[in-house]
Amino acid sequence: MKNRDLKFGMILAAVVFCRPALAPAAYEDVGVSARAVGMGNAFTAVADDVYAIHYNPAGLATLDRPELAVSYAKLMTGLSDNSNIQNSFLAYESPIQEGRLGTAGIAWNQFSLESLYKENSIYGSYGRELFETYYPHKFFGGISLKYLNRAVGAVDVADRPLNNTGAVVAGSDPVLKSASRSNLDVDLGFLWHVRPRWNVGLMAQHFLEPNIAFSSNDTDRLGRNVKLGGAYRTPFSTLASDLDFTKAPDGSLDKTVSFAAEKWLPTLLHGTFGMRGSLGVGTRDYRQFGLGVSYKIFRMQFDYGFTIPLGGLATSGSHRLGLTYRFGRSRAPQATLSEAVLENIRDLADVGTPEFRYQMEELTLFKRTAIEEFLRQAKVDVGSGRFAEALTKINEVAGMKPGDAKILESQSRLKAVAGIYAEIRDFFTDPVQASIYDGALKFLGGKDKDALGNLAYAKALNPGDGRIEALMRAIEAKSGLSREVPAAAPAVAVSSVTAGETVAVSTVAVSSAAVAAAPVPEVSPEQAAAARTKQLADGYMALMEVAFRQFEYDKVIELAKQVLELDNSNVLAYKRMGAAYHSLKRYPEALAALESAFRLERDTDARKTLRSYIDALAGFIRRSQEPVAAKPRPKAVRPSAMSPRDIERVYENGVDFYSRGMFSDAAAAFRQVLEADPRNVPAQKALRRVEAELIQSGERR
Repeated sequence: MKNRDLKFGMILAAVVFCRPALAPAAYEDVGVSARAVGMGNAFTAVADDVYAIHYNPAGLATLDRPELAVSYAKLMTGLSDNSNIQNSFLAYESPIQEGRLGTAGIAWNQFSLESLYKENSIYGSYGRELFETYYPHKFFGGISLKYLNRAVGAVDVADRPLNNTGAVVAGSDPVLKSASRSNLDVDLGFLWHVRPRWNVGLMAQHFLEPNIAFSSNDTDRLGRNVKLGGAYRTPFSTLASDLDFTKAPDGSLDKTVSFAAEKWLPTLLHGTFGMRGSLGVGTRDYRQFGLGVSYKIFRMQFDYGFTIPLGGLATSGSHRLGLTYRFGRSRAPQATLSEAVLENIRDLADVGTPEFRYQMEELTLFKRTAIEEFLRQAKVDVGSGRFAEALTKINEVAGMKPGDAKILESQSRLKAVAGIYAEIRDFFTDPVQASIYDGALKFLGGKDKDALGNLAYAKALNPGDGRIEALMRAIEAKSGLSREVPAAAPAVAVSSVTAGETVAVSTVAVSSAAVAAAPVPEVSPEQAAAARTKQLADGYMALMEVAFRQFEYDKVIELAKQVLELDNSNVLAYKRMGAAYHSLKRYPEALAALESAFRLERDTDARKTLRSYIDALAGFIRRSQEPVAAKPRPKAVRPSAMSPRDIERVYENGVDFYSRGMFSDAAAAFRQVLEADPRNVPAQKALRRVEAELIQSGERR
């Protein structure tokens, strides 16, 4: 044990495990992510996963779903004294209200040398977009509040200190005596999306420069480190570089630069493989080489990272393993089809062989799945008011399906909206924004007249907004319609309604500037009261439509009630209330609301539609109250009777089900293929993929 204690004293005096030519202080940044370690920790401008908590908390704001990650590292293995140096990291992050209020994260980081020395860091991190900028120019900021604790275990040599001549003297060594010190610290980070593929990042570690000396009589400031990074990113590759300025224990400034490259190799049925490499150089002859690999399947990602110093300390290098799990589905843009096909087509088999046919089936499935995924993401972006980002997805679909009239029409309409409103953010709480948002969605859905009506209402409340007028002109030019100029309405004093809360207010949010700007004609008191009532009802209607599109059914019901208190003949309010009650499985209330709508509806076709809904719902309620008789199971078709053409047709049906997210139906189709042809390799692979999707989504097979 004495040799180990002496060794520890030497390591504590000059820690050389990470940078063999330097003498770093405590809390040395050895990295925490296996993926980032393989990139030489050149991650400041990348910061696209939960590890952003450590590397650049501003990157948290770019994440769109919760992530959980854990990593473990054996550092500087193979040292002659068999030192066991370890690092462990655990982190979790979650967007707040789908990222509209930023993203929060927590993490724990531990560095240890057996039981002799430990450093623990606990992070509380937050990142969000800083300025009202629009795609692709985004600027994010982040902060990590950290609790630091380091401790020295008791060692025998602490009671046998050495003097300047190397002789043992009486007393104890305060450095090696069992001790502990805790501090608070802060990391600050910034991330700028300069262009769609170019990022710049800035990170300041140990911003408070806390005094980490064990003794209260000593001063040992933790130096502030600054990292400047840049990254160029394509769907399947990343080139990144970091320039680090690290304050050494002697007060000097060490400078290192790291270069990294990362490549992802996607496959449809086998997941995605990644590989990366890096090289770092710096002052005091610092040289380090790193590499790493990854495997990503569904929401799970496995990473391995390796680094080794070039020259200096004799070691077998540092090894790090990491596991990341992502919850839910991402709304981030996927890779372009052309790049995906290029990655897959290089390994195609000879034309005409069975393997070639299977591979082409995979590529066909990839294309179909990619189109469905882009359309899904575009719908999510539109629903969140991110019209410019939705346009990028529709552009990808248009490239995959050139000449498709429906896609080209959607692209044209979305381009008209995104050119004026790249993003609408406050449609949850502001009726003006809600009306603009709802008008834009109606225009995208082809309801041009209704869209102009929504925008006319928004303009009446805020006539000074030139963008509303620009969008109305764009809709008129596209549709050939002319707007109906509404009579001016008197302004209304109002209060706010916050998103997500139970609506129990009698007024609607309108900015004071809009109220001041709205024209107030000379009208009778009765006309003014009617105009105020209509304006309030229209405000509630706008917010109700937004809530309905966001599936916030409780809020829809409350807003519909507010509308009906002001206008008890509003058919649409009854319809929305009925749909909301139905979605909440409150069927008697849904039936009552739809019957009220039917009594007030004057349009013949609409009355027929409502009557069919009412009859179906009444029948459902009646049947649900009756005992259910057991039904005989239909006789299954013998799979052995399937012809090759039938097998091909069933396989294609399975592919179609999969592309639409109908995983249970897809699995049933692929099983039917395998019952008839157990050696069908594409069906085997597809079934494994679909069964994994079923497990991830929690469906029962």
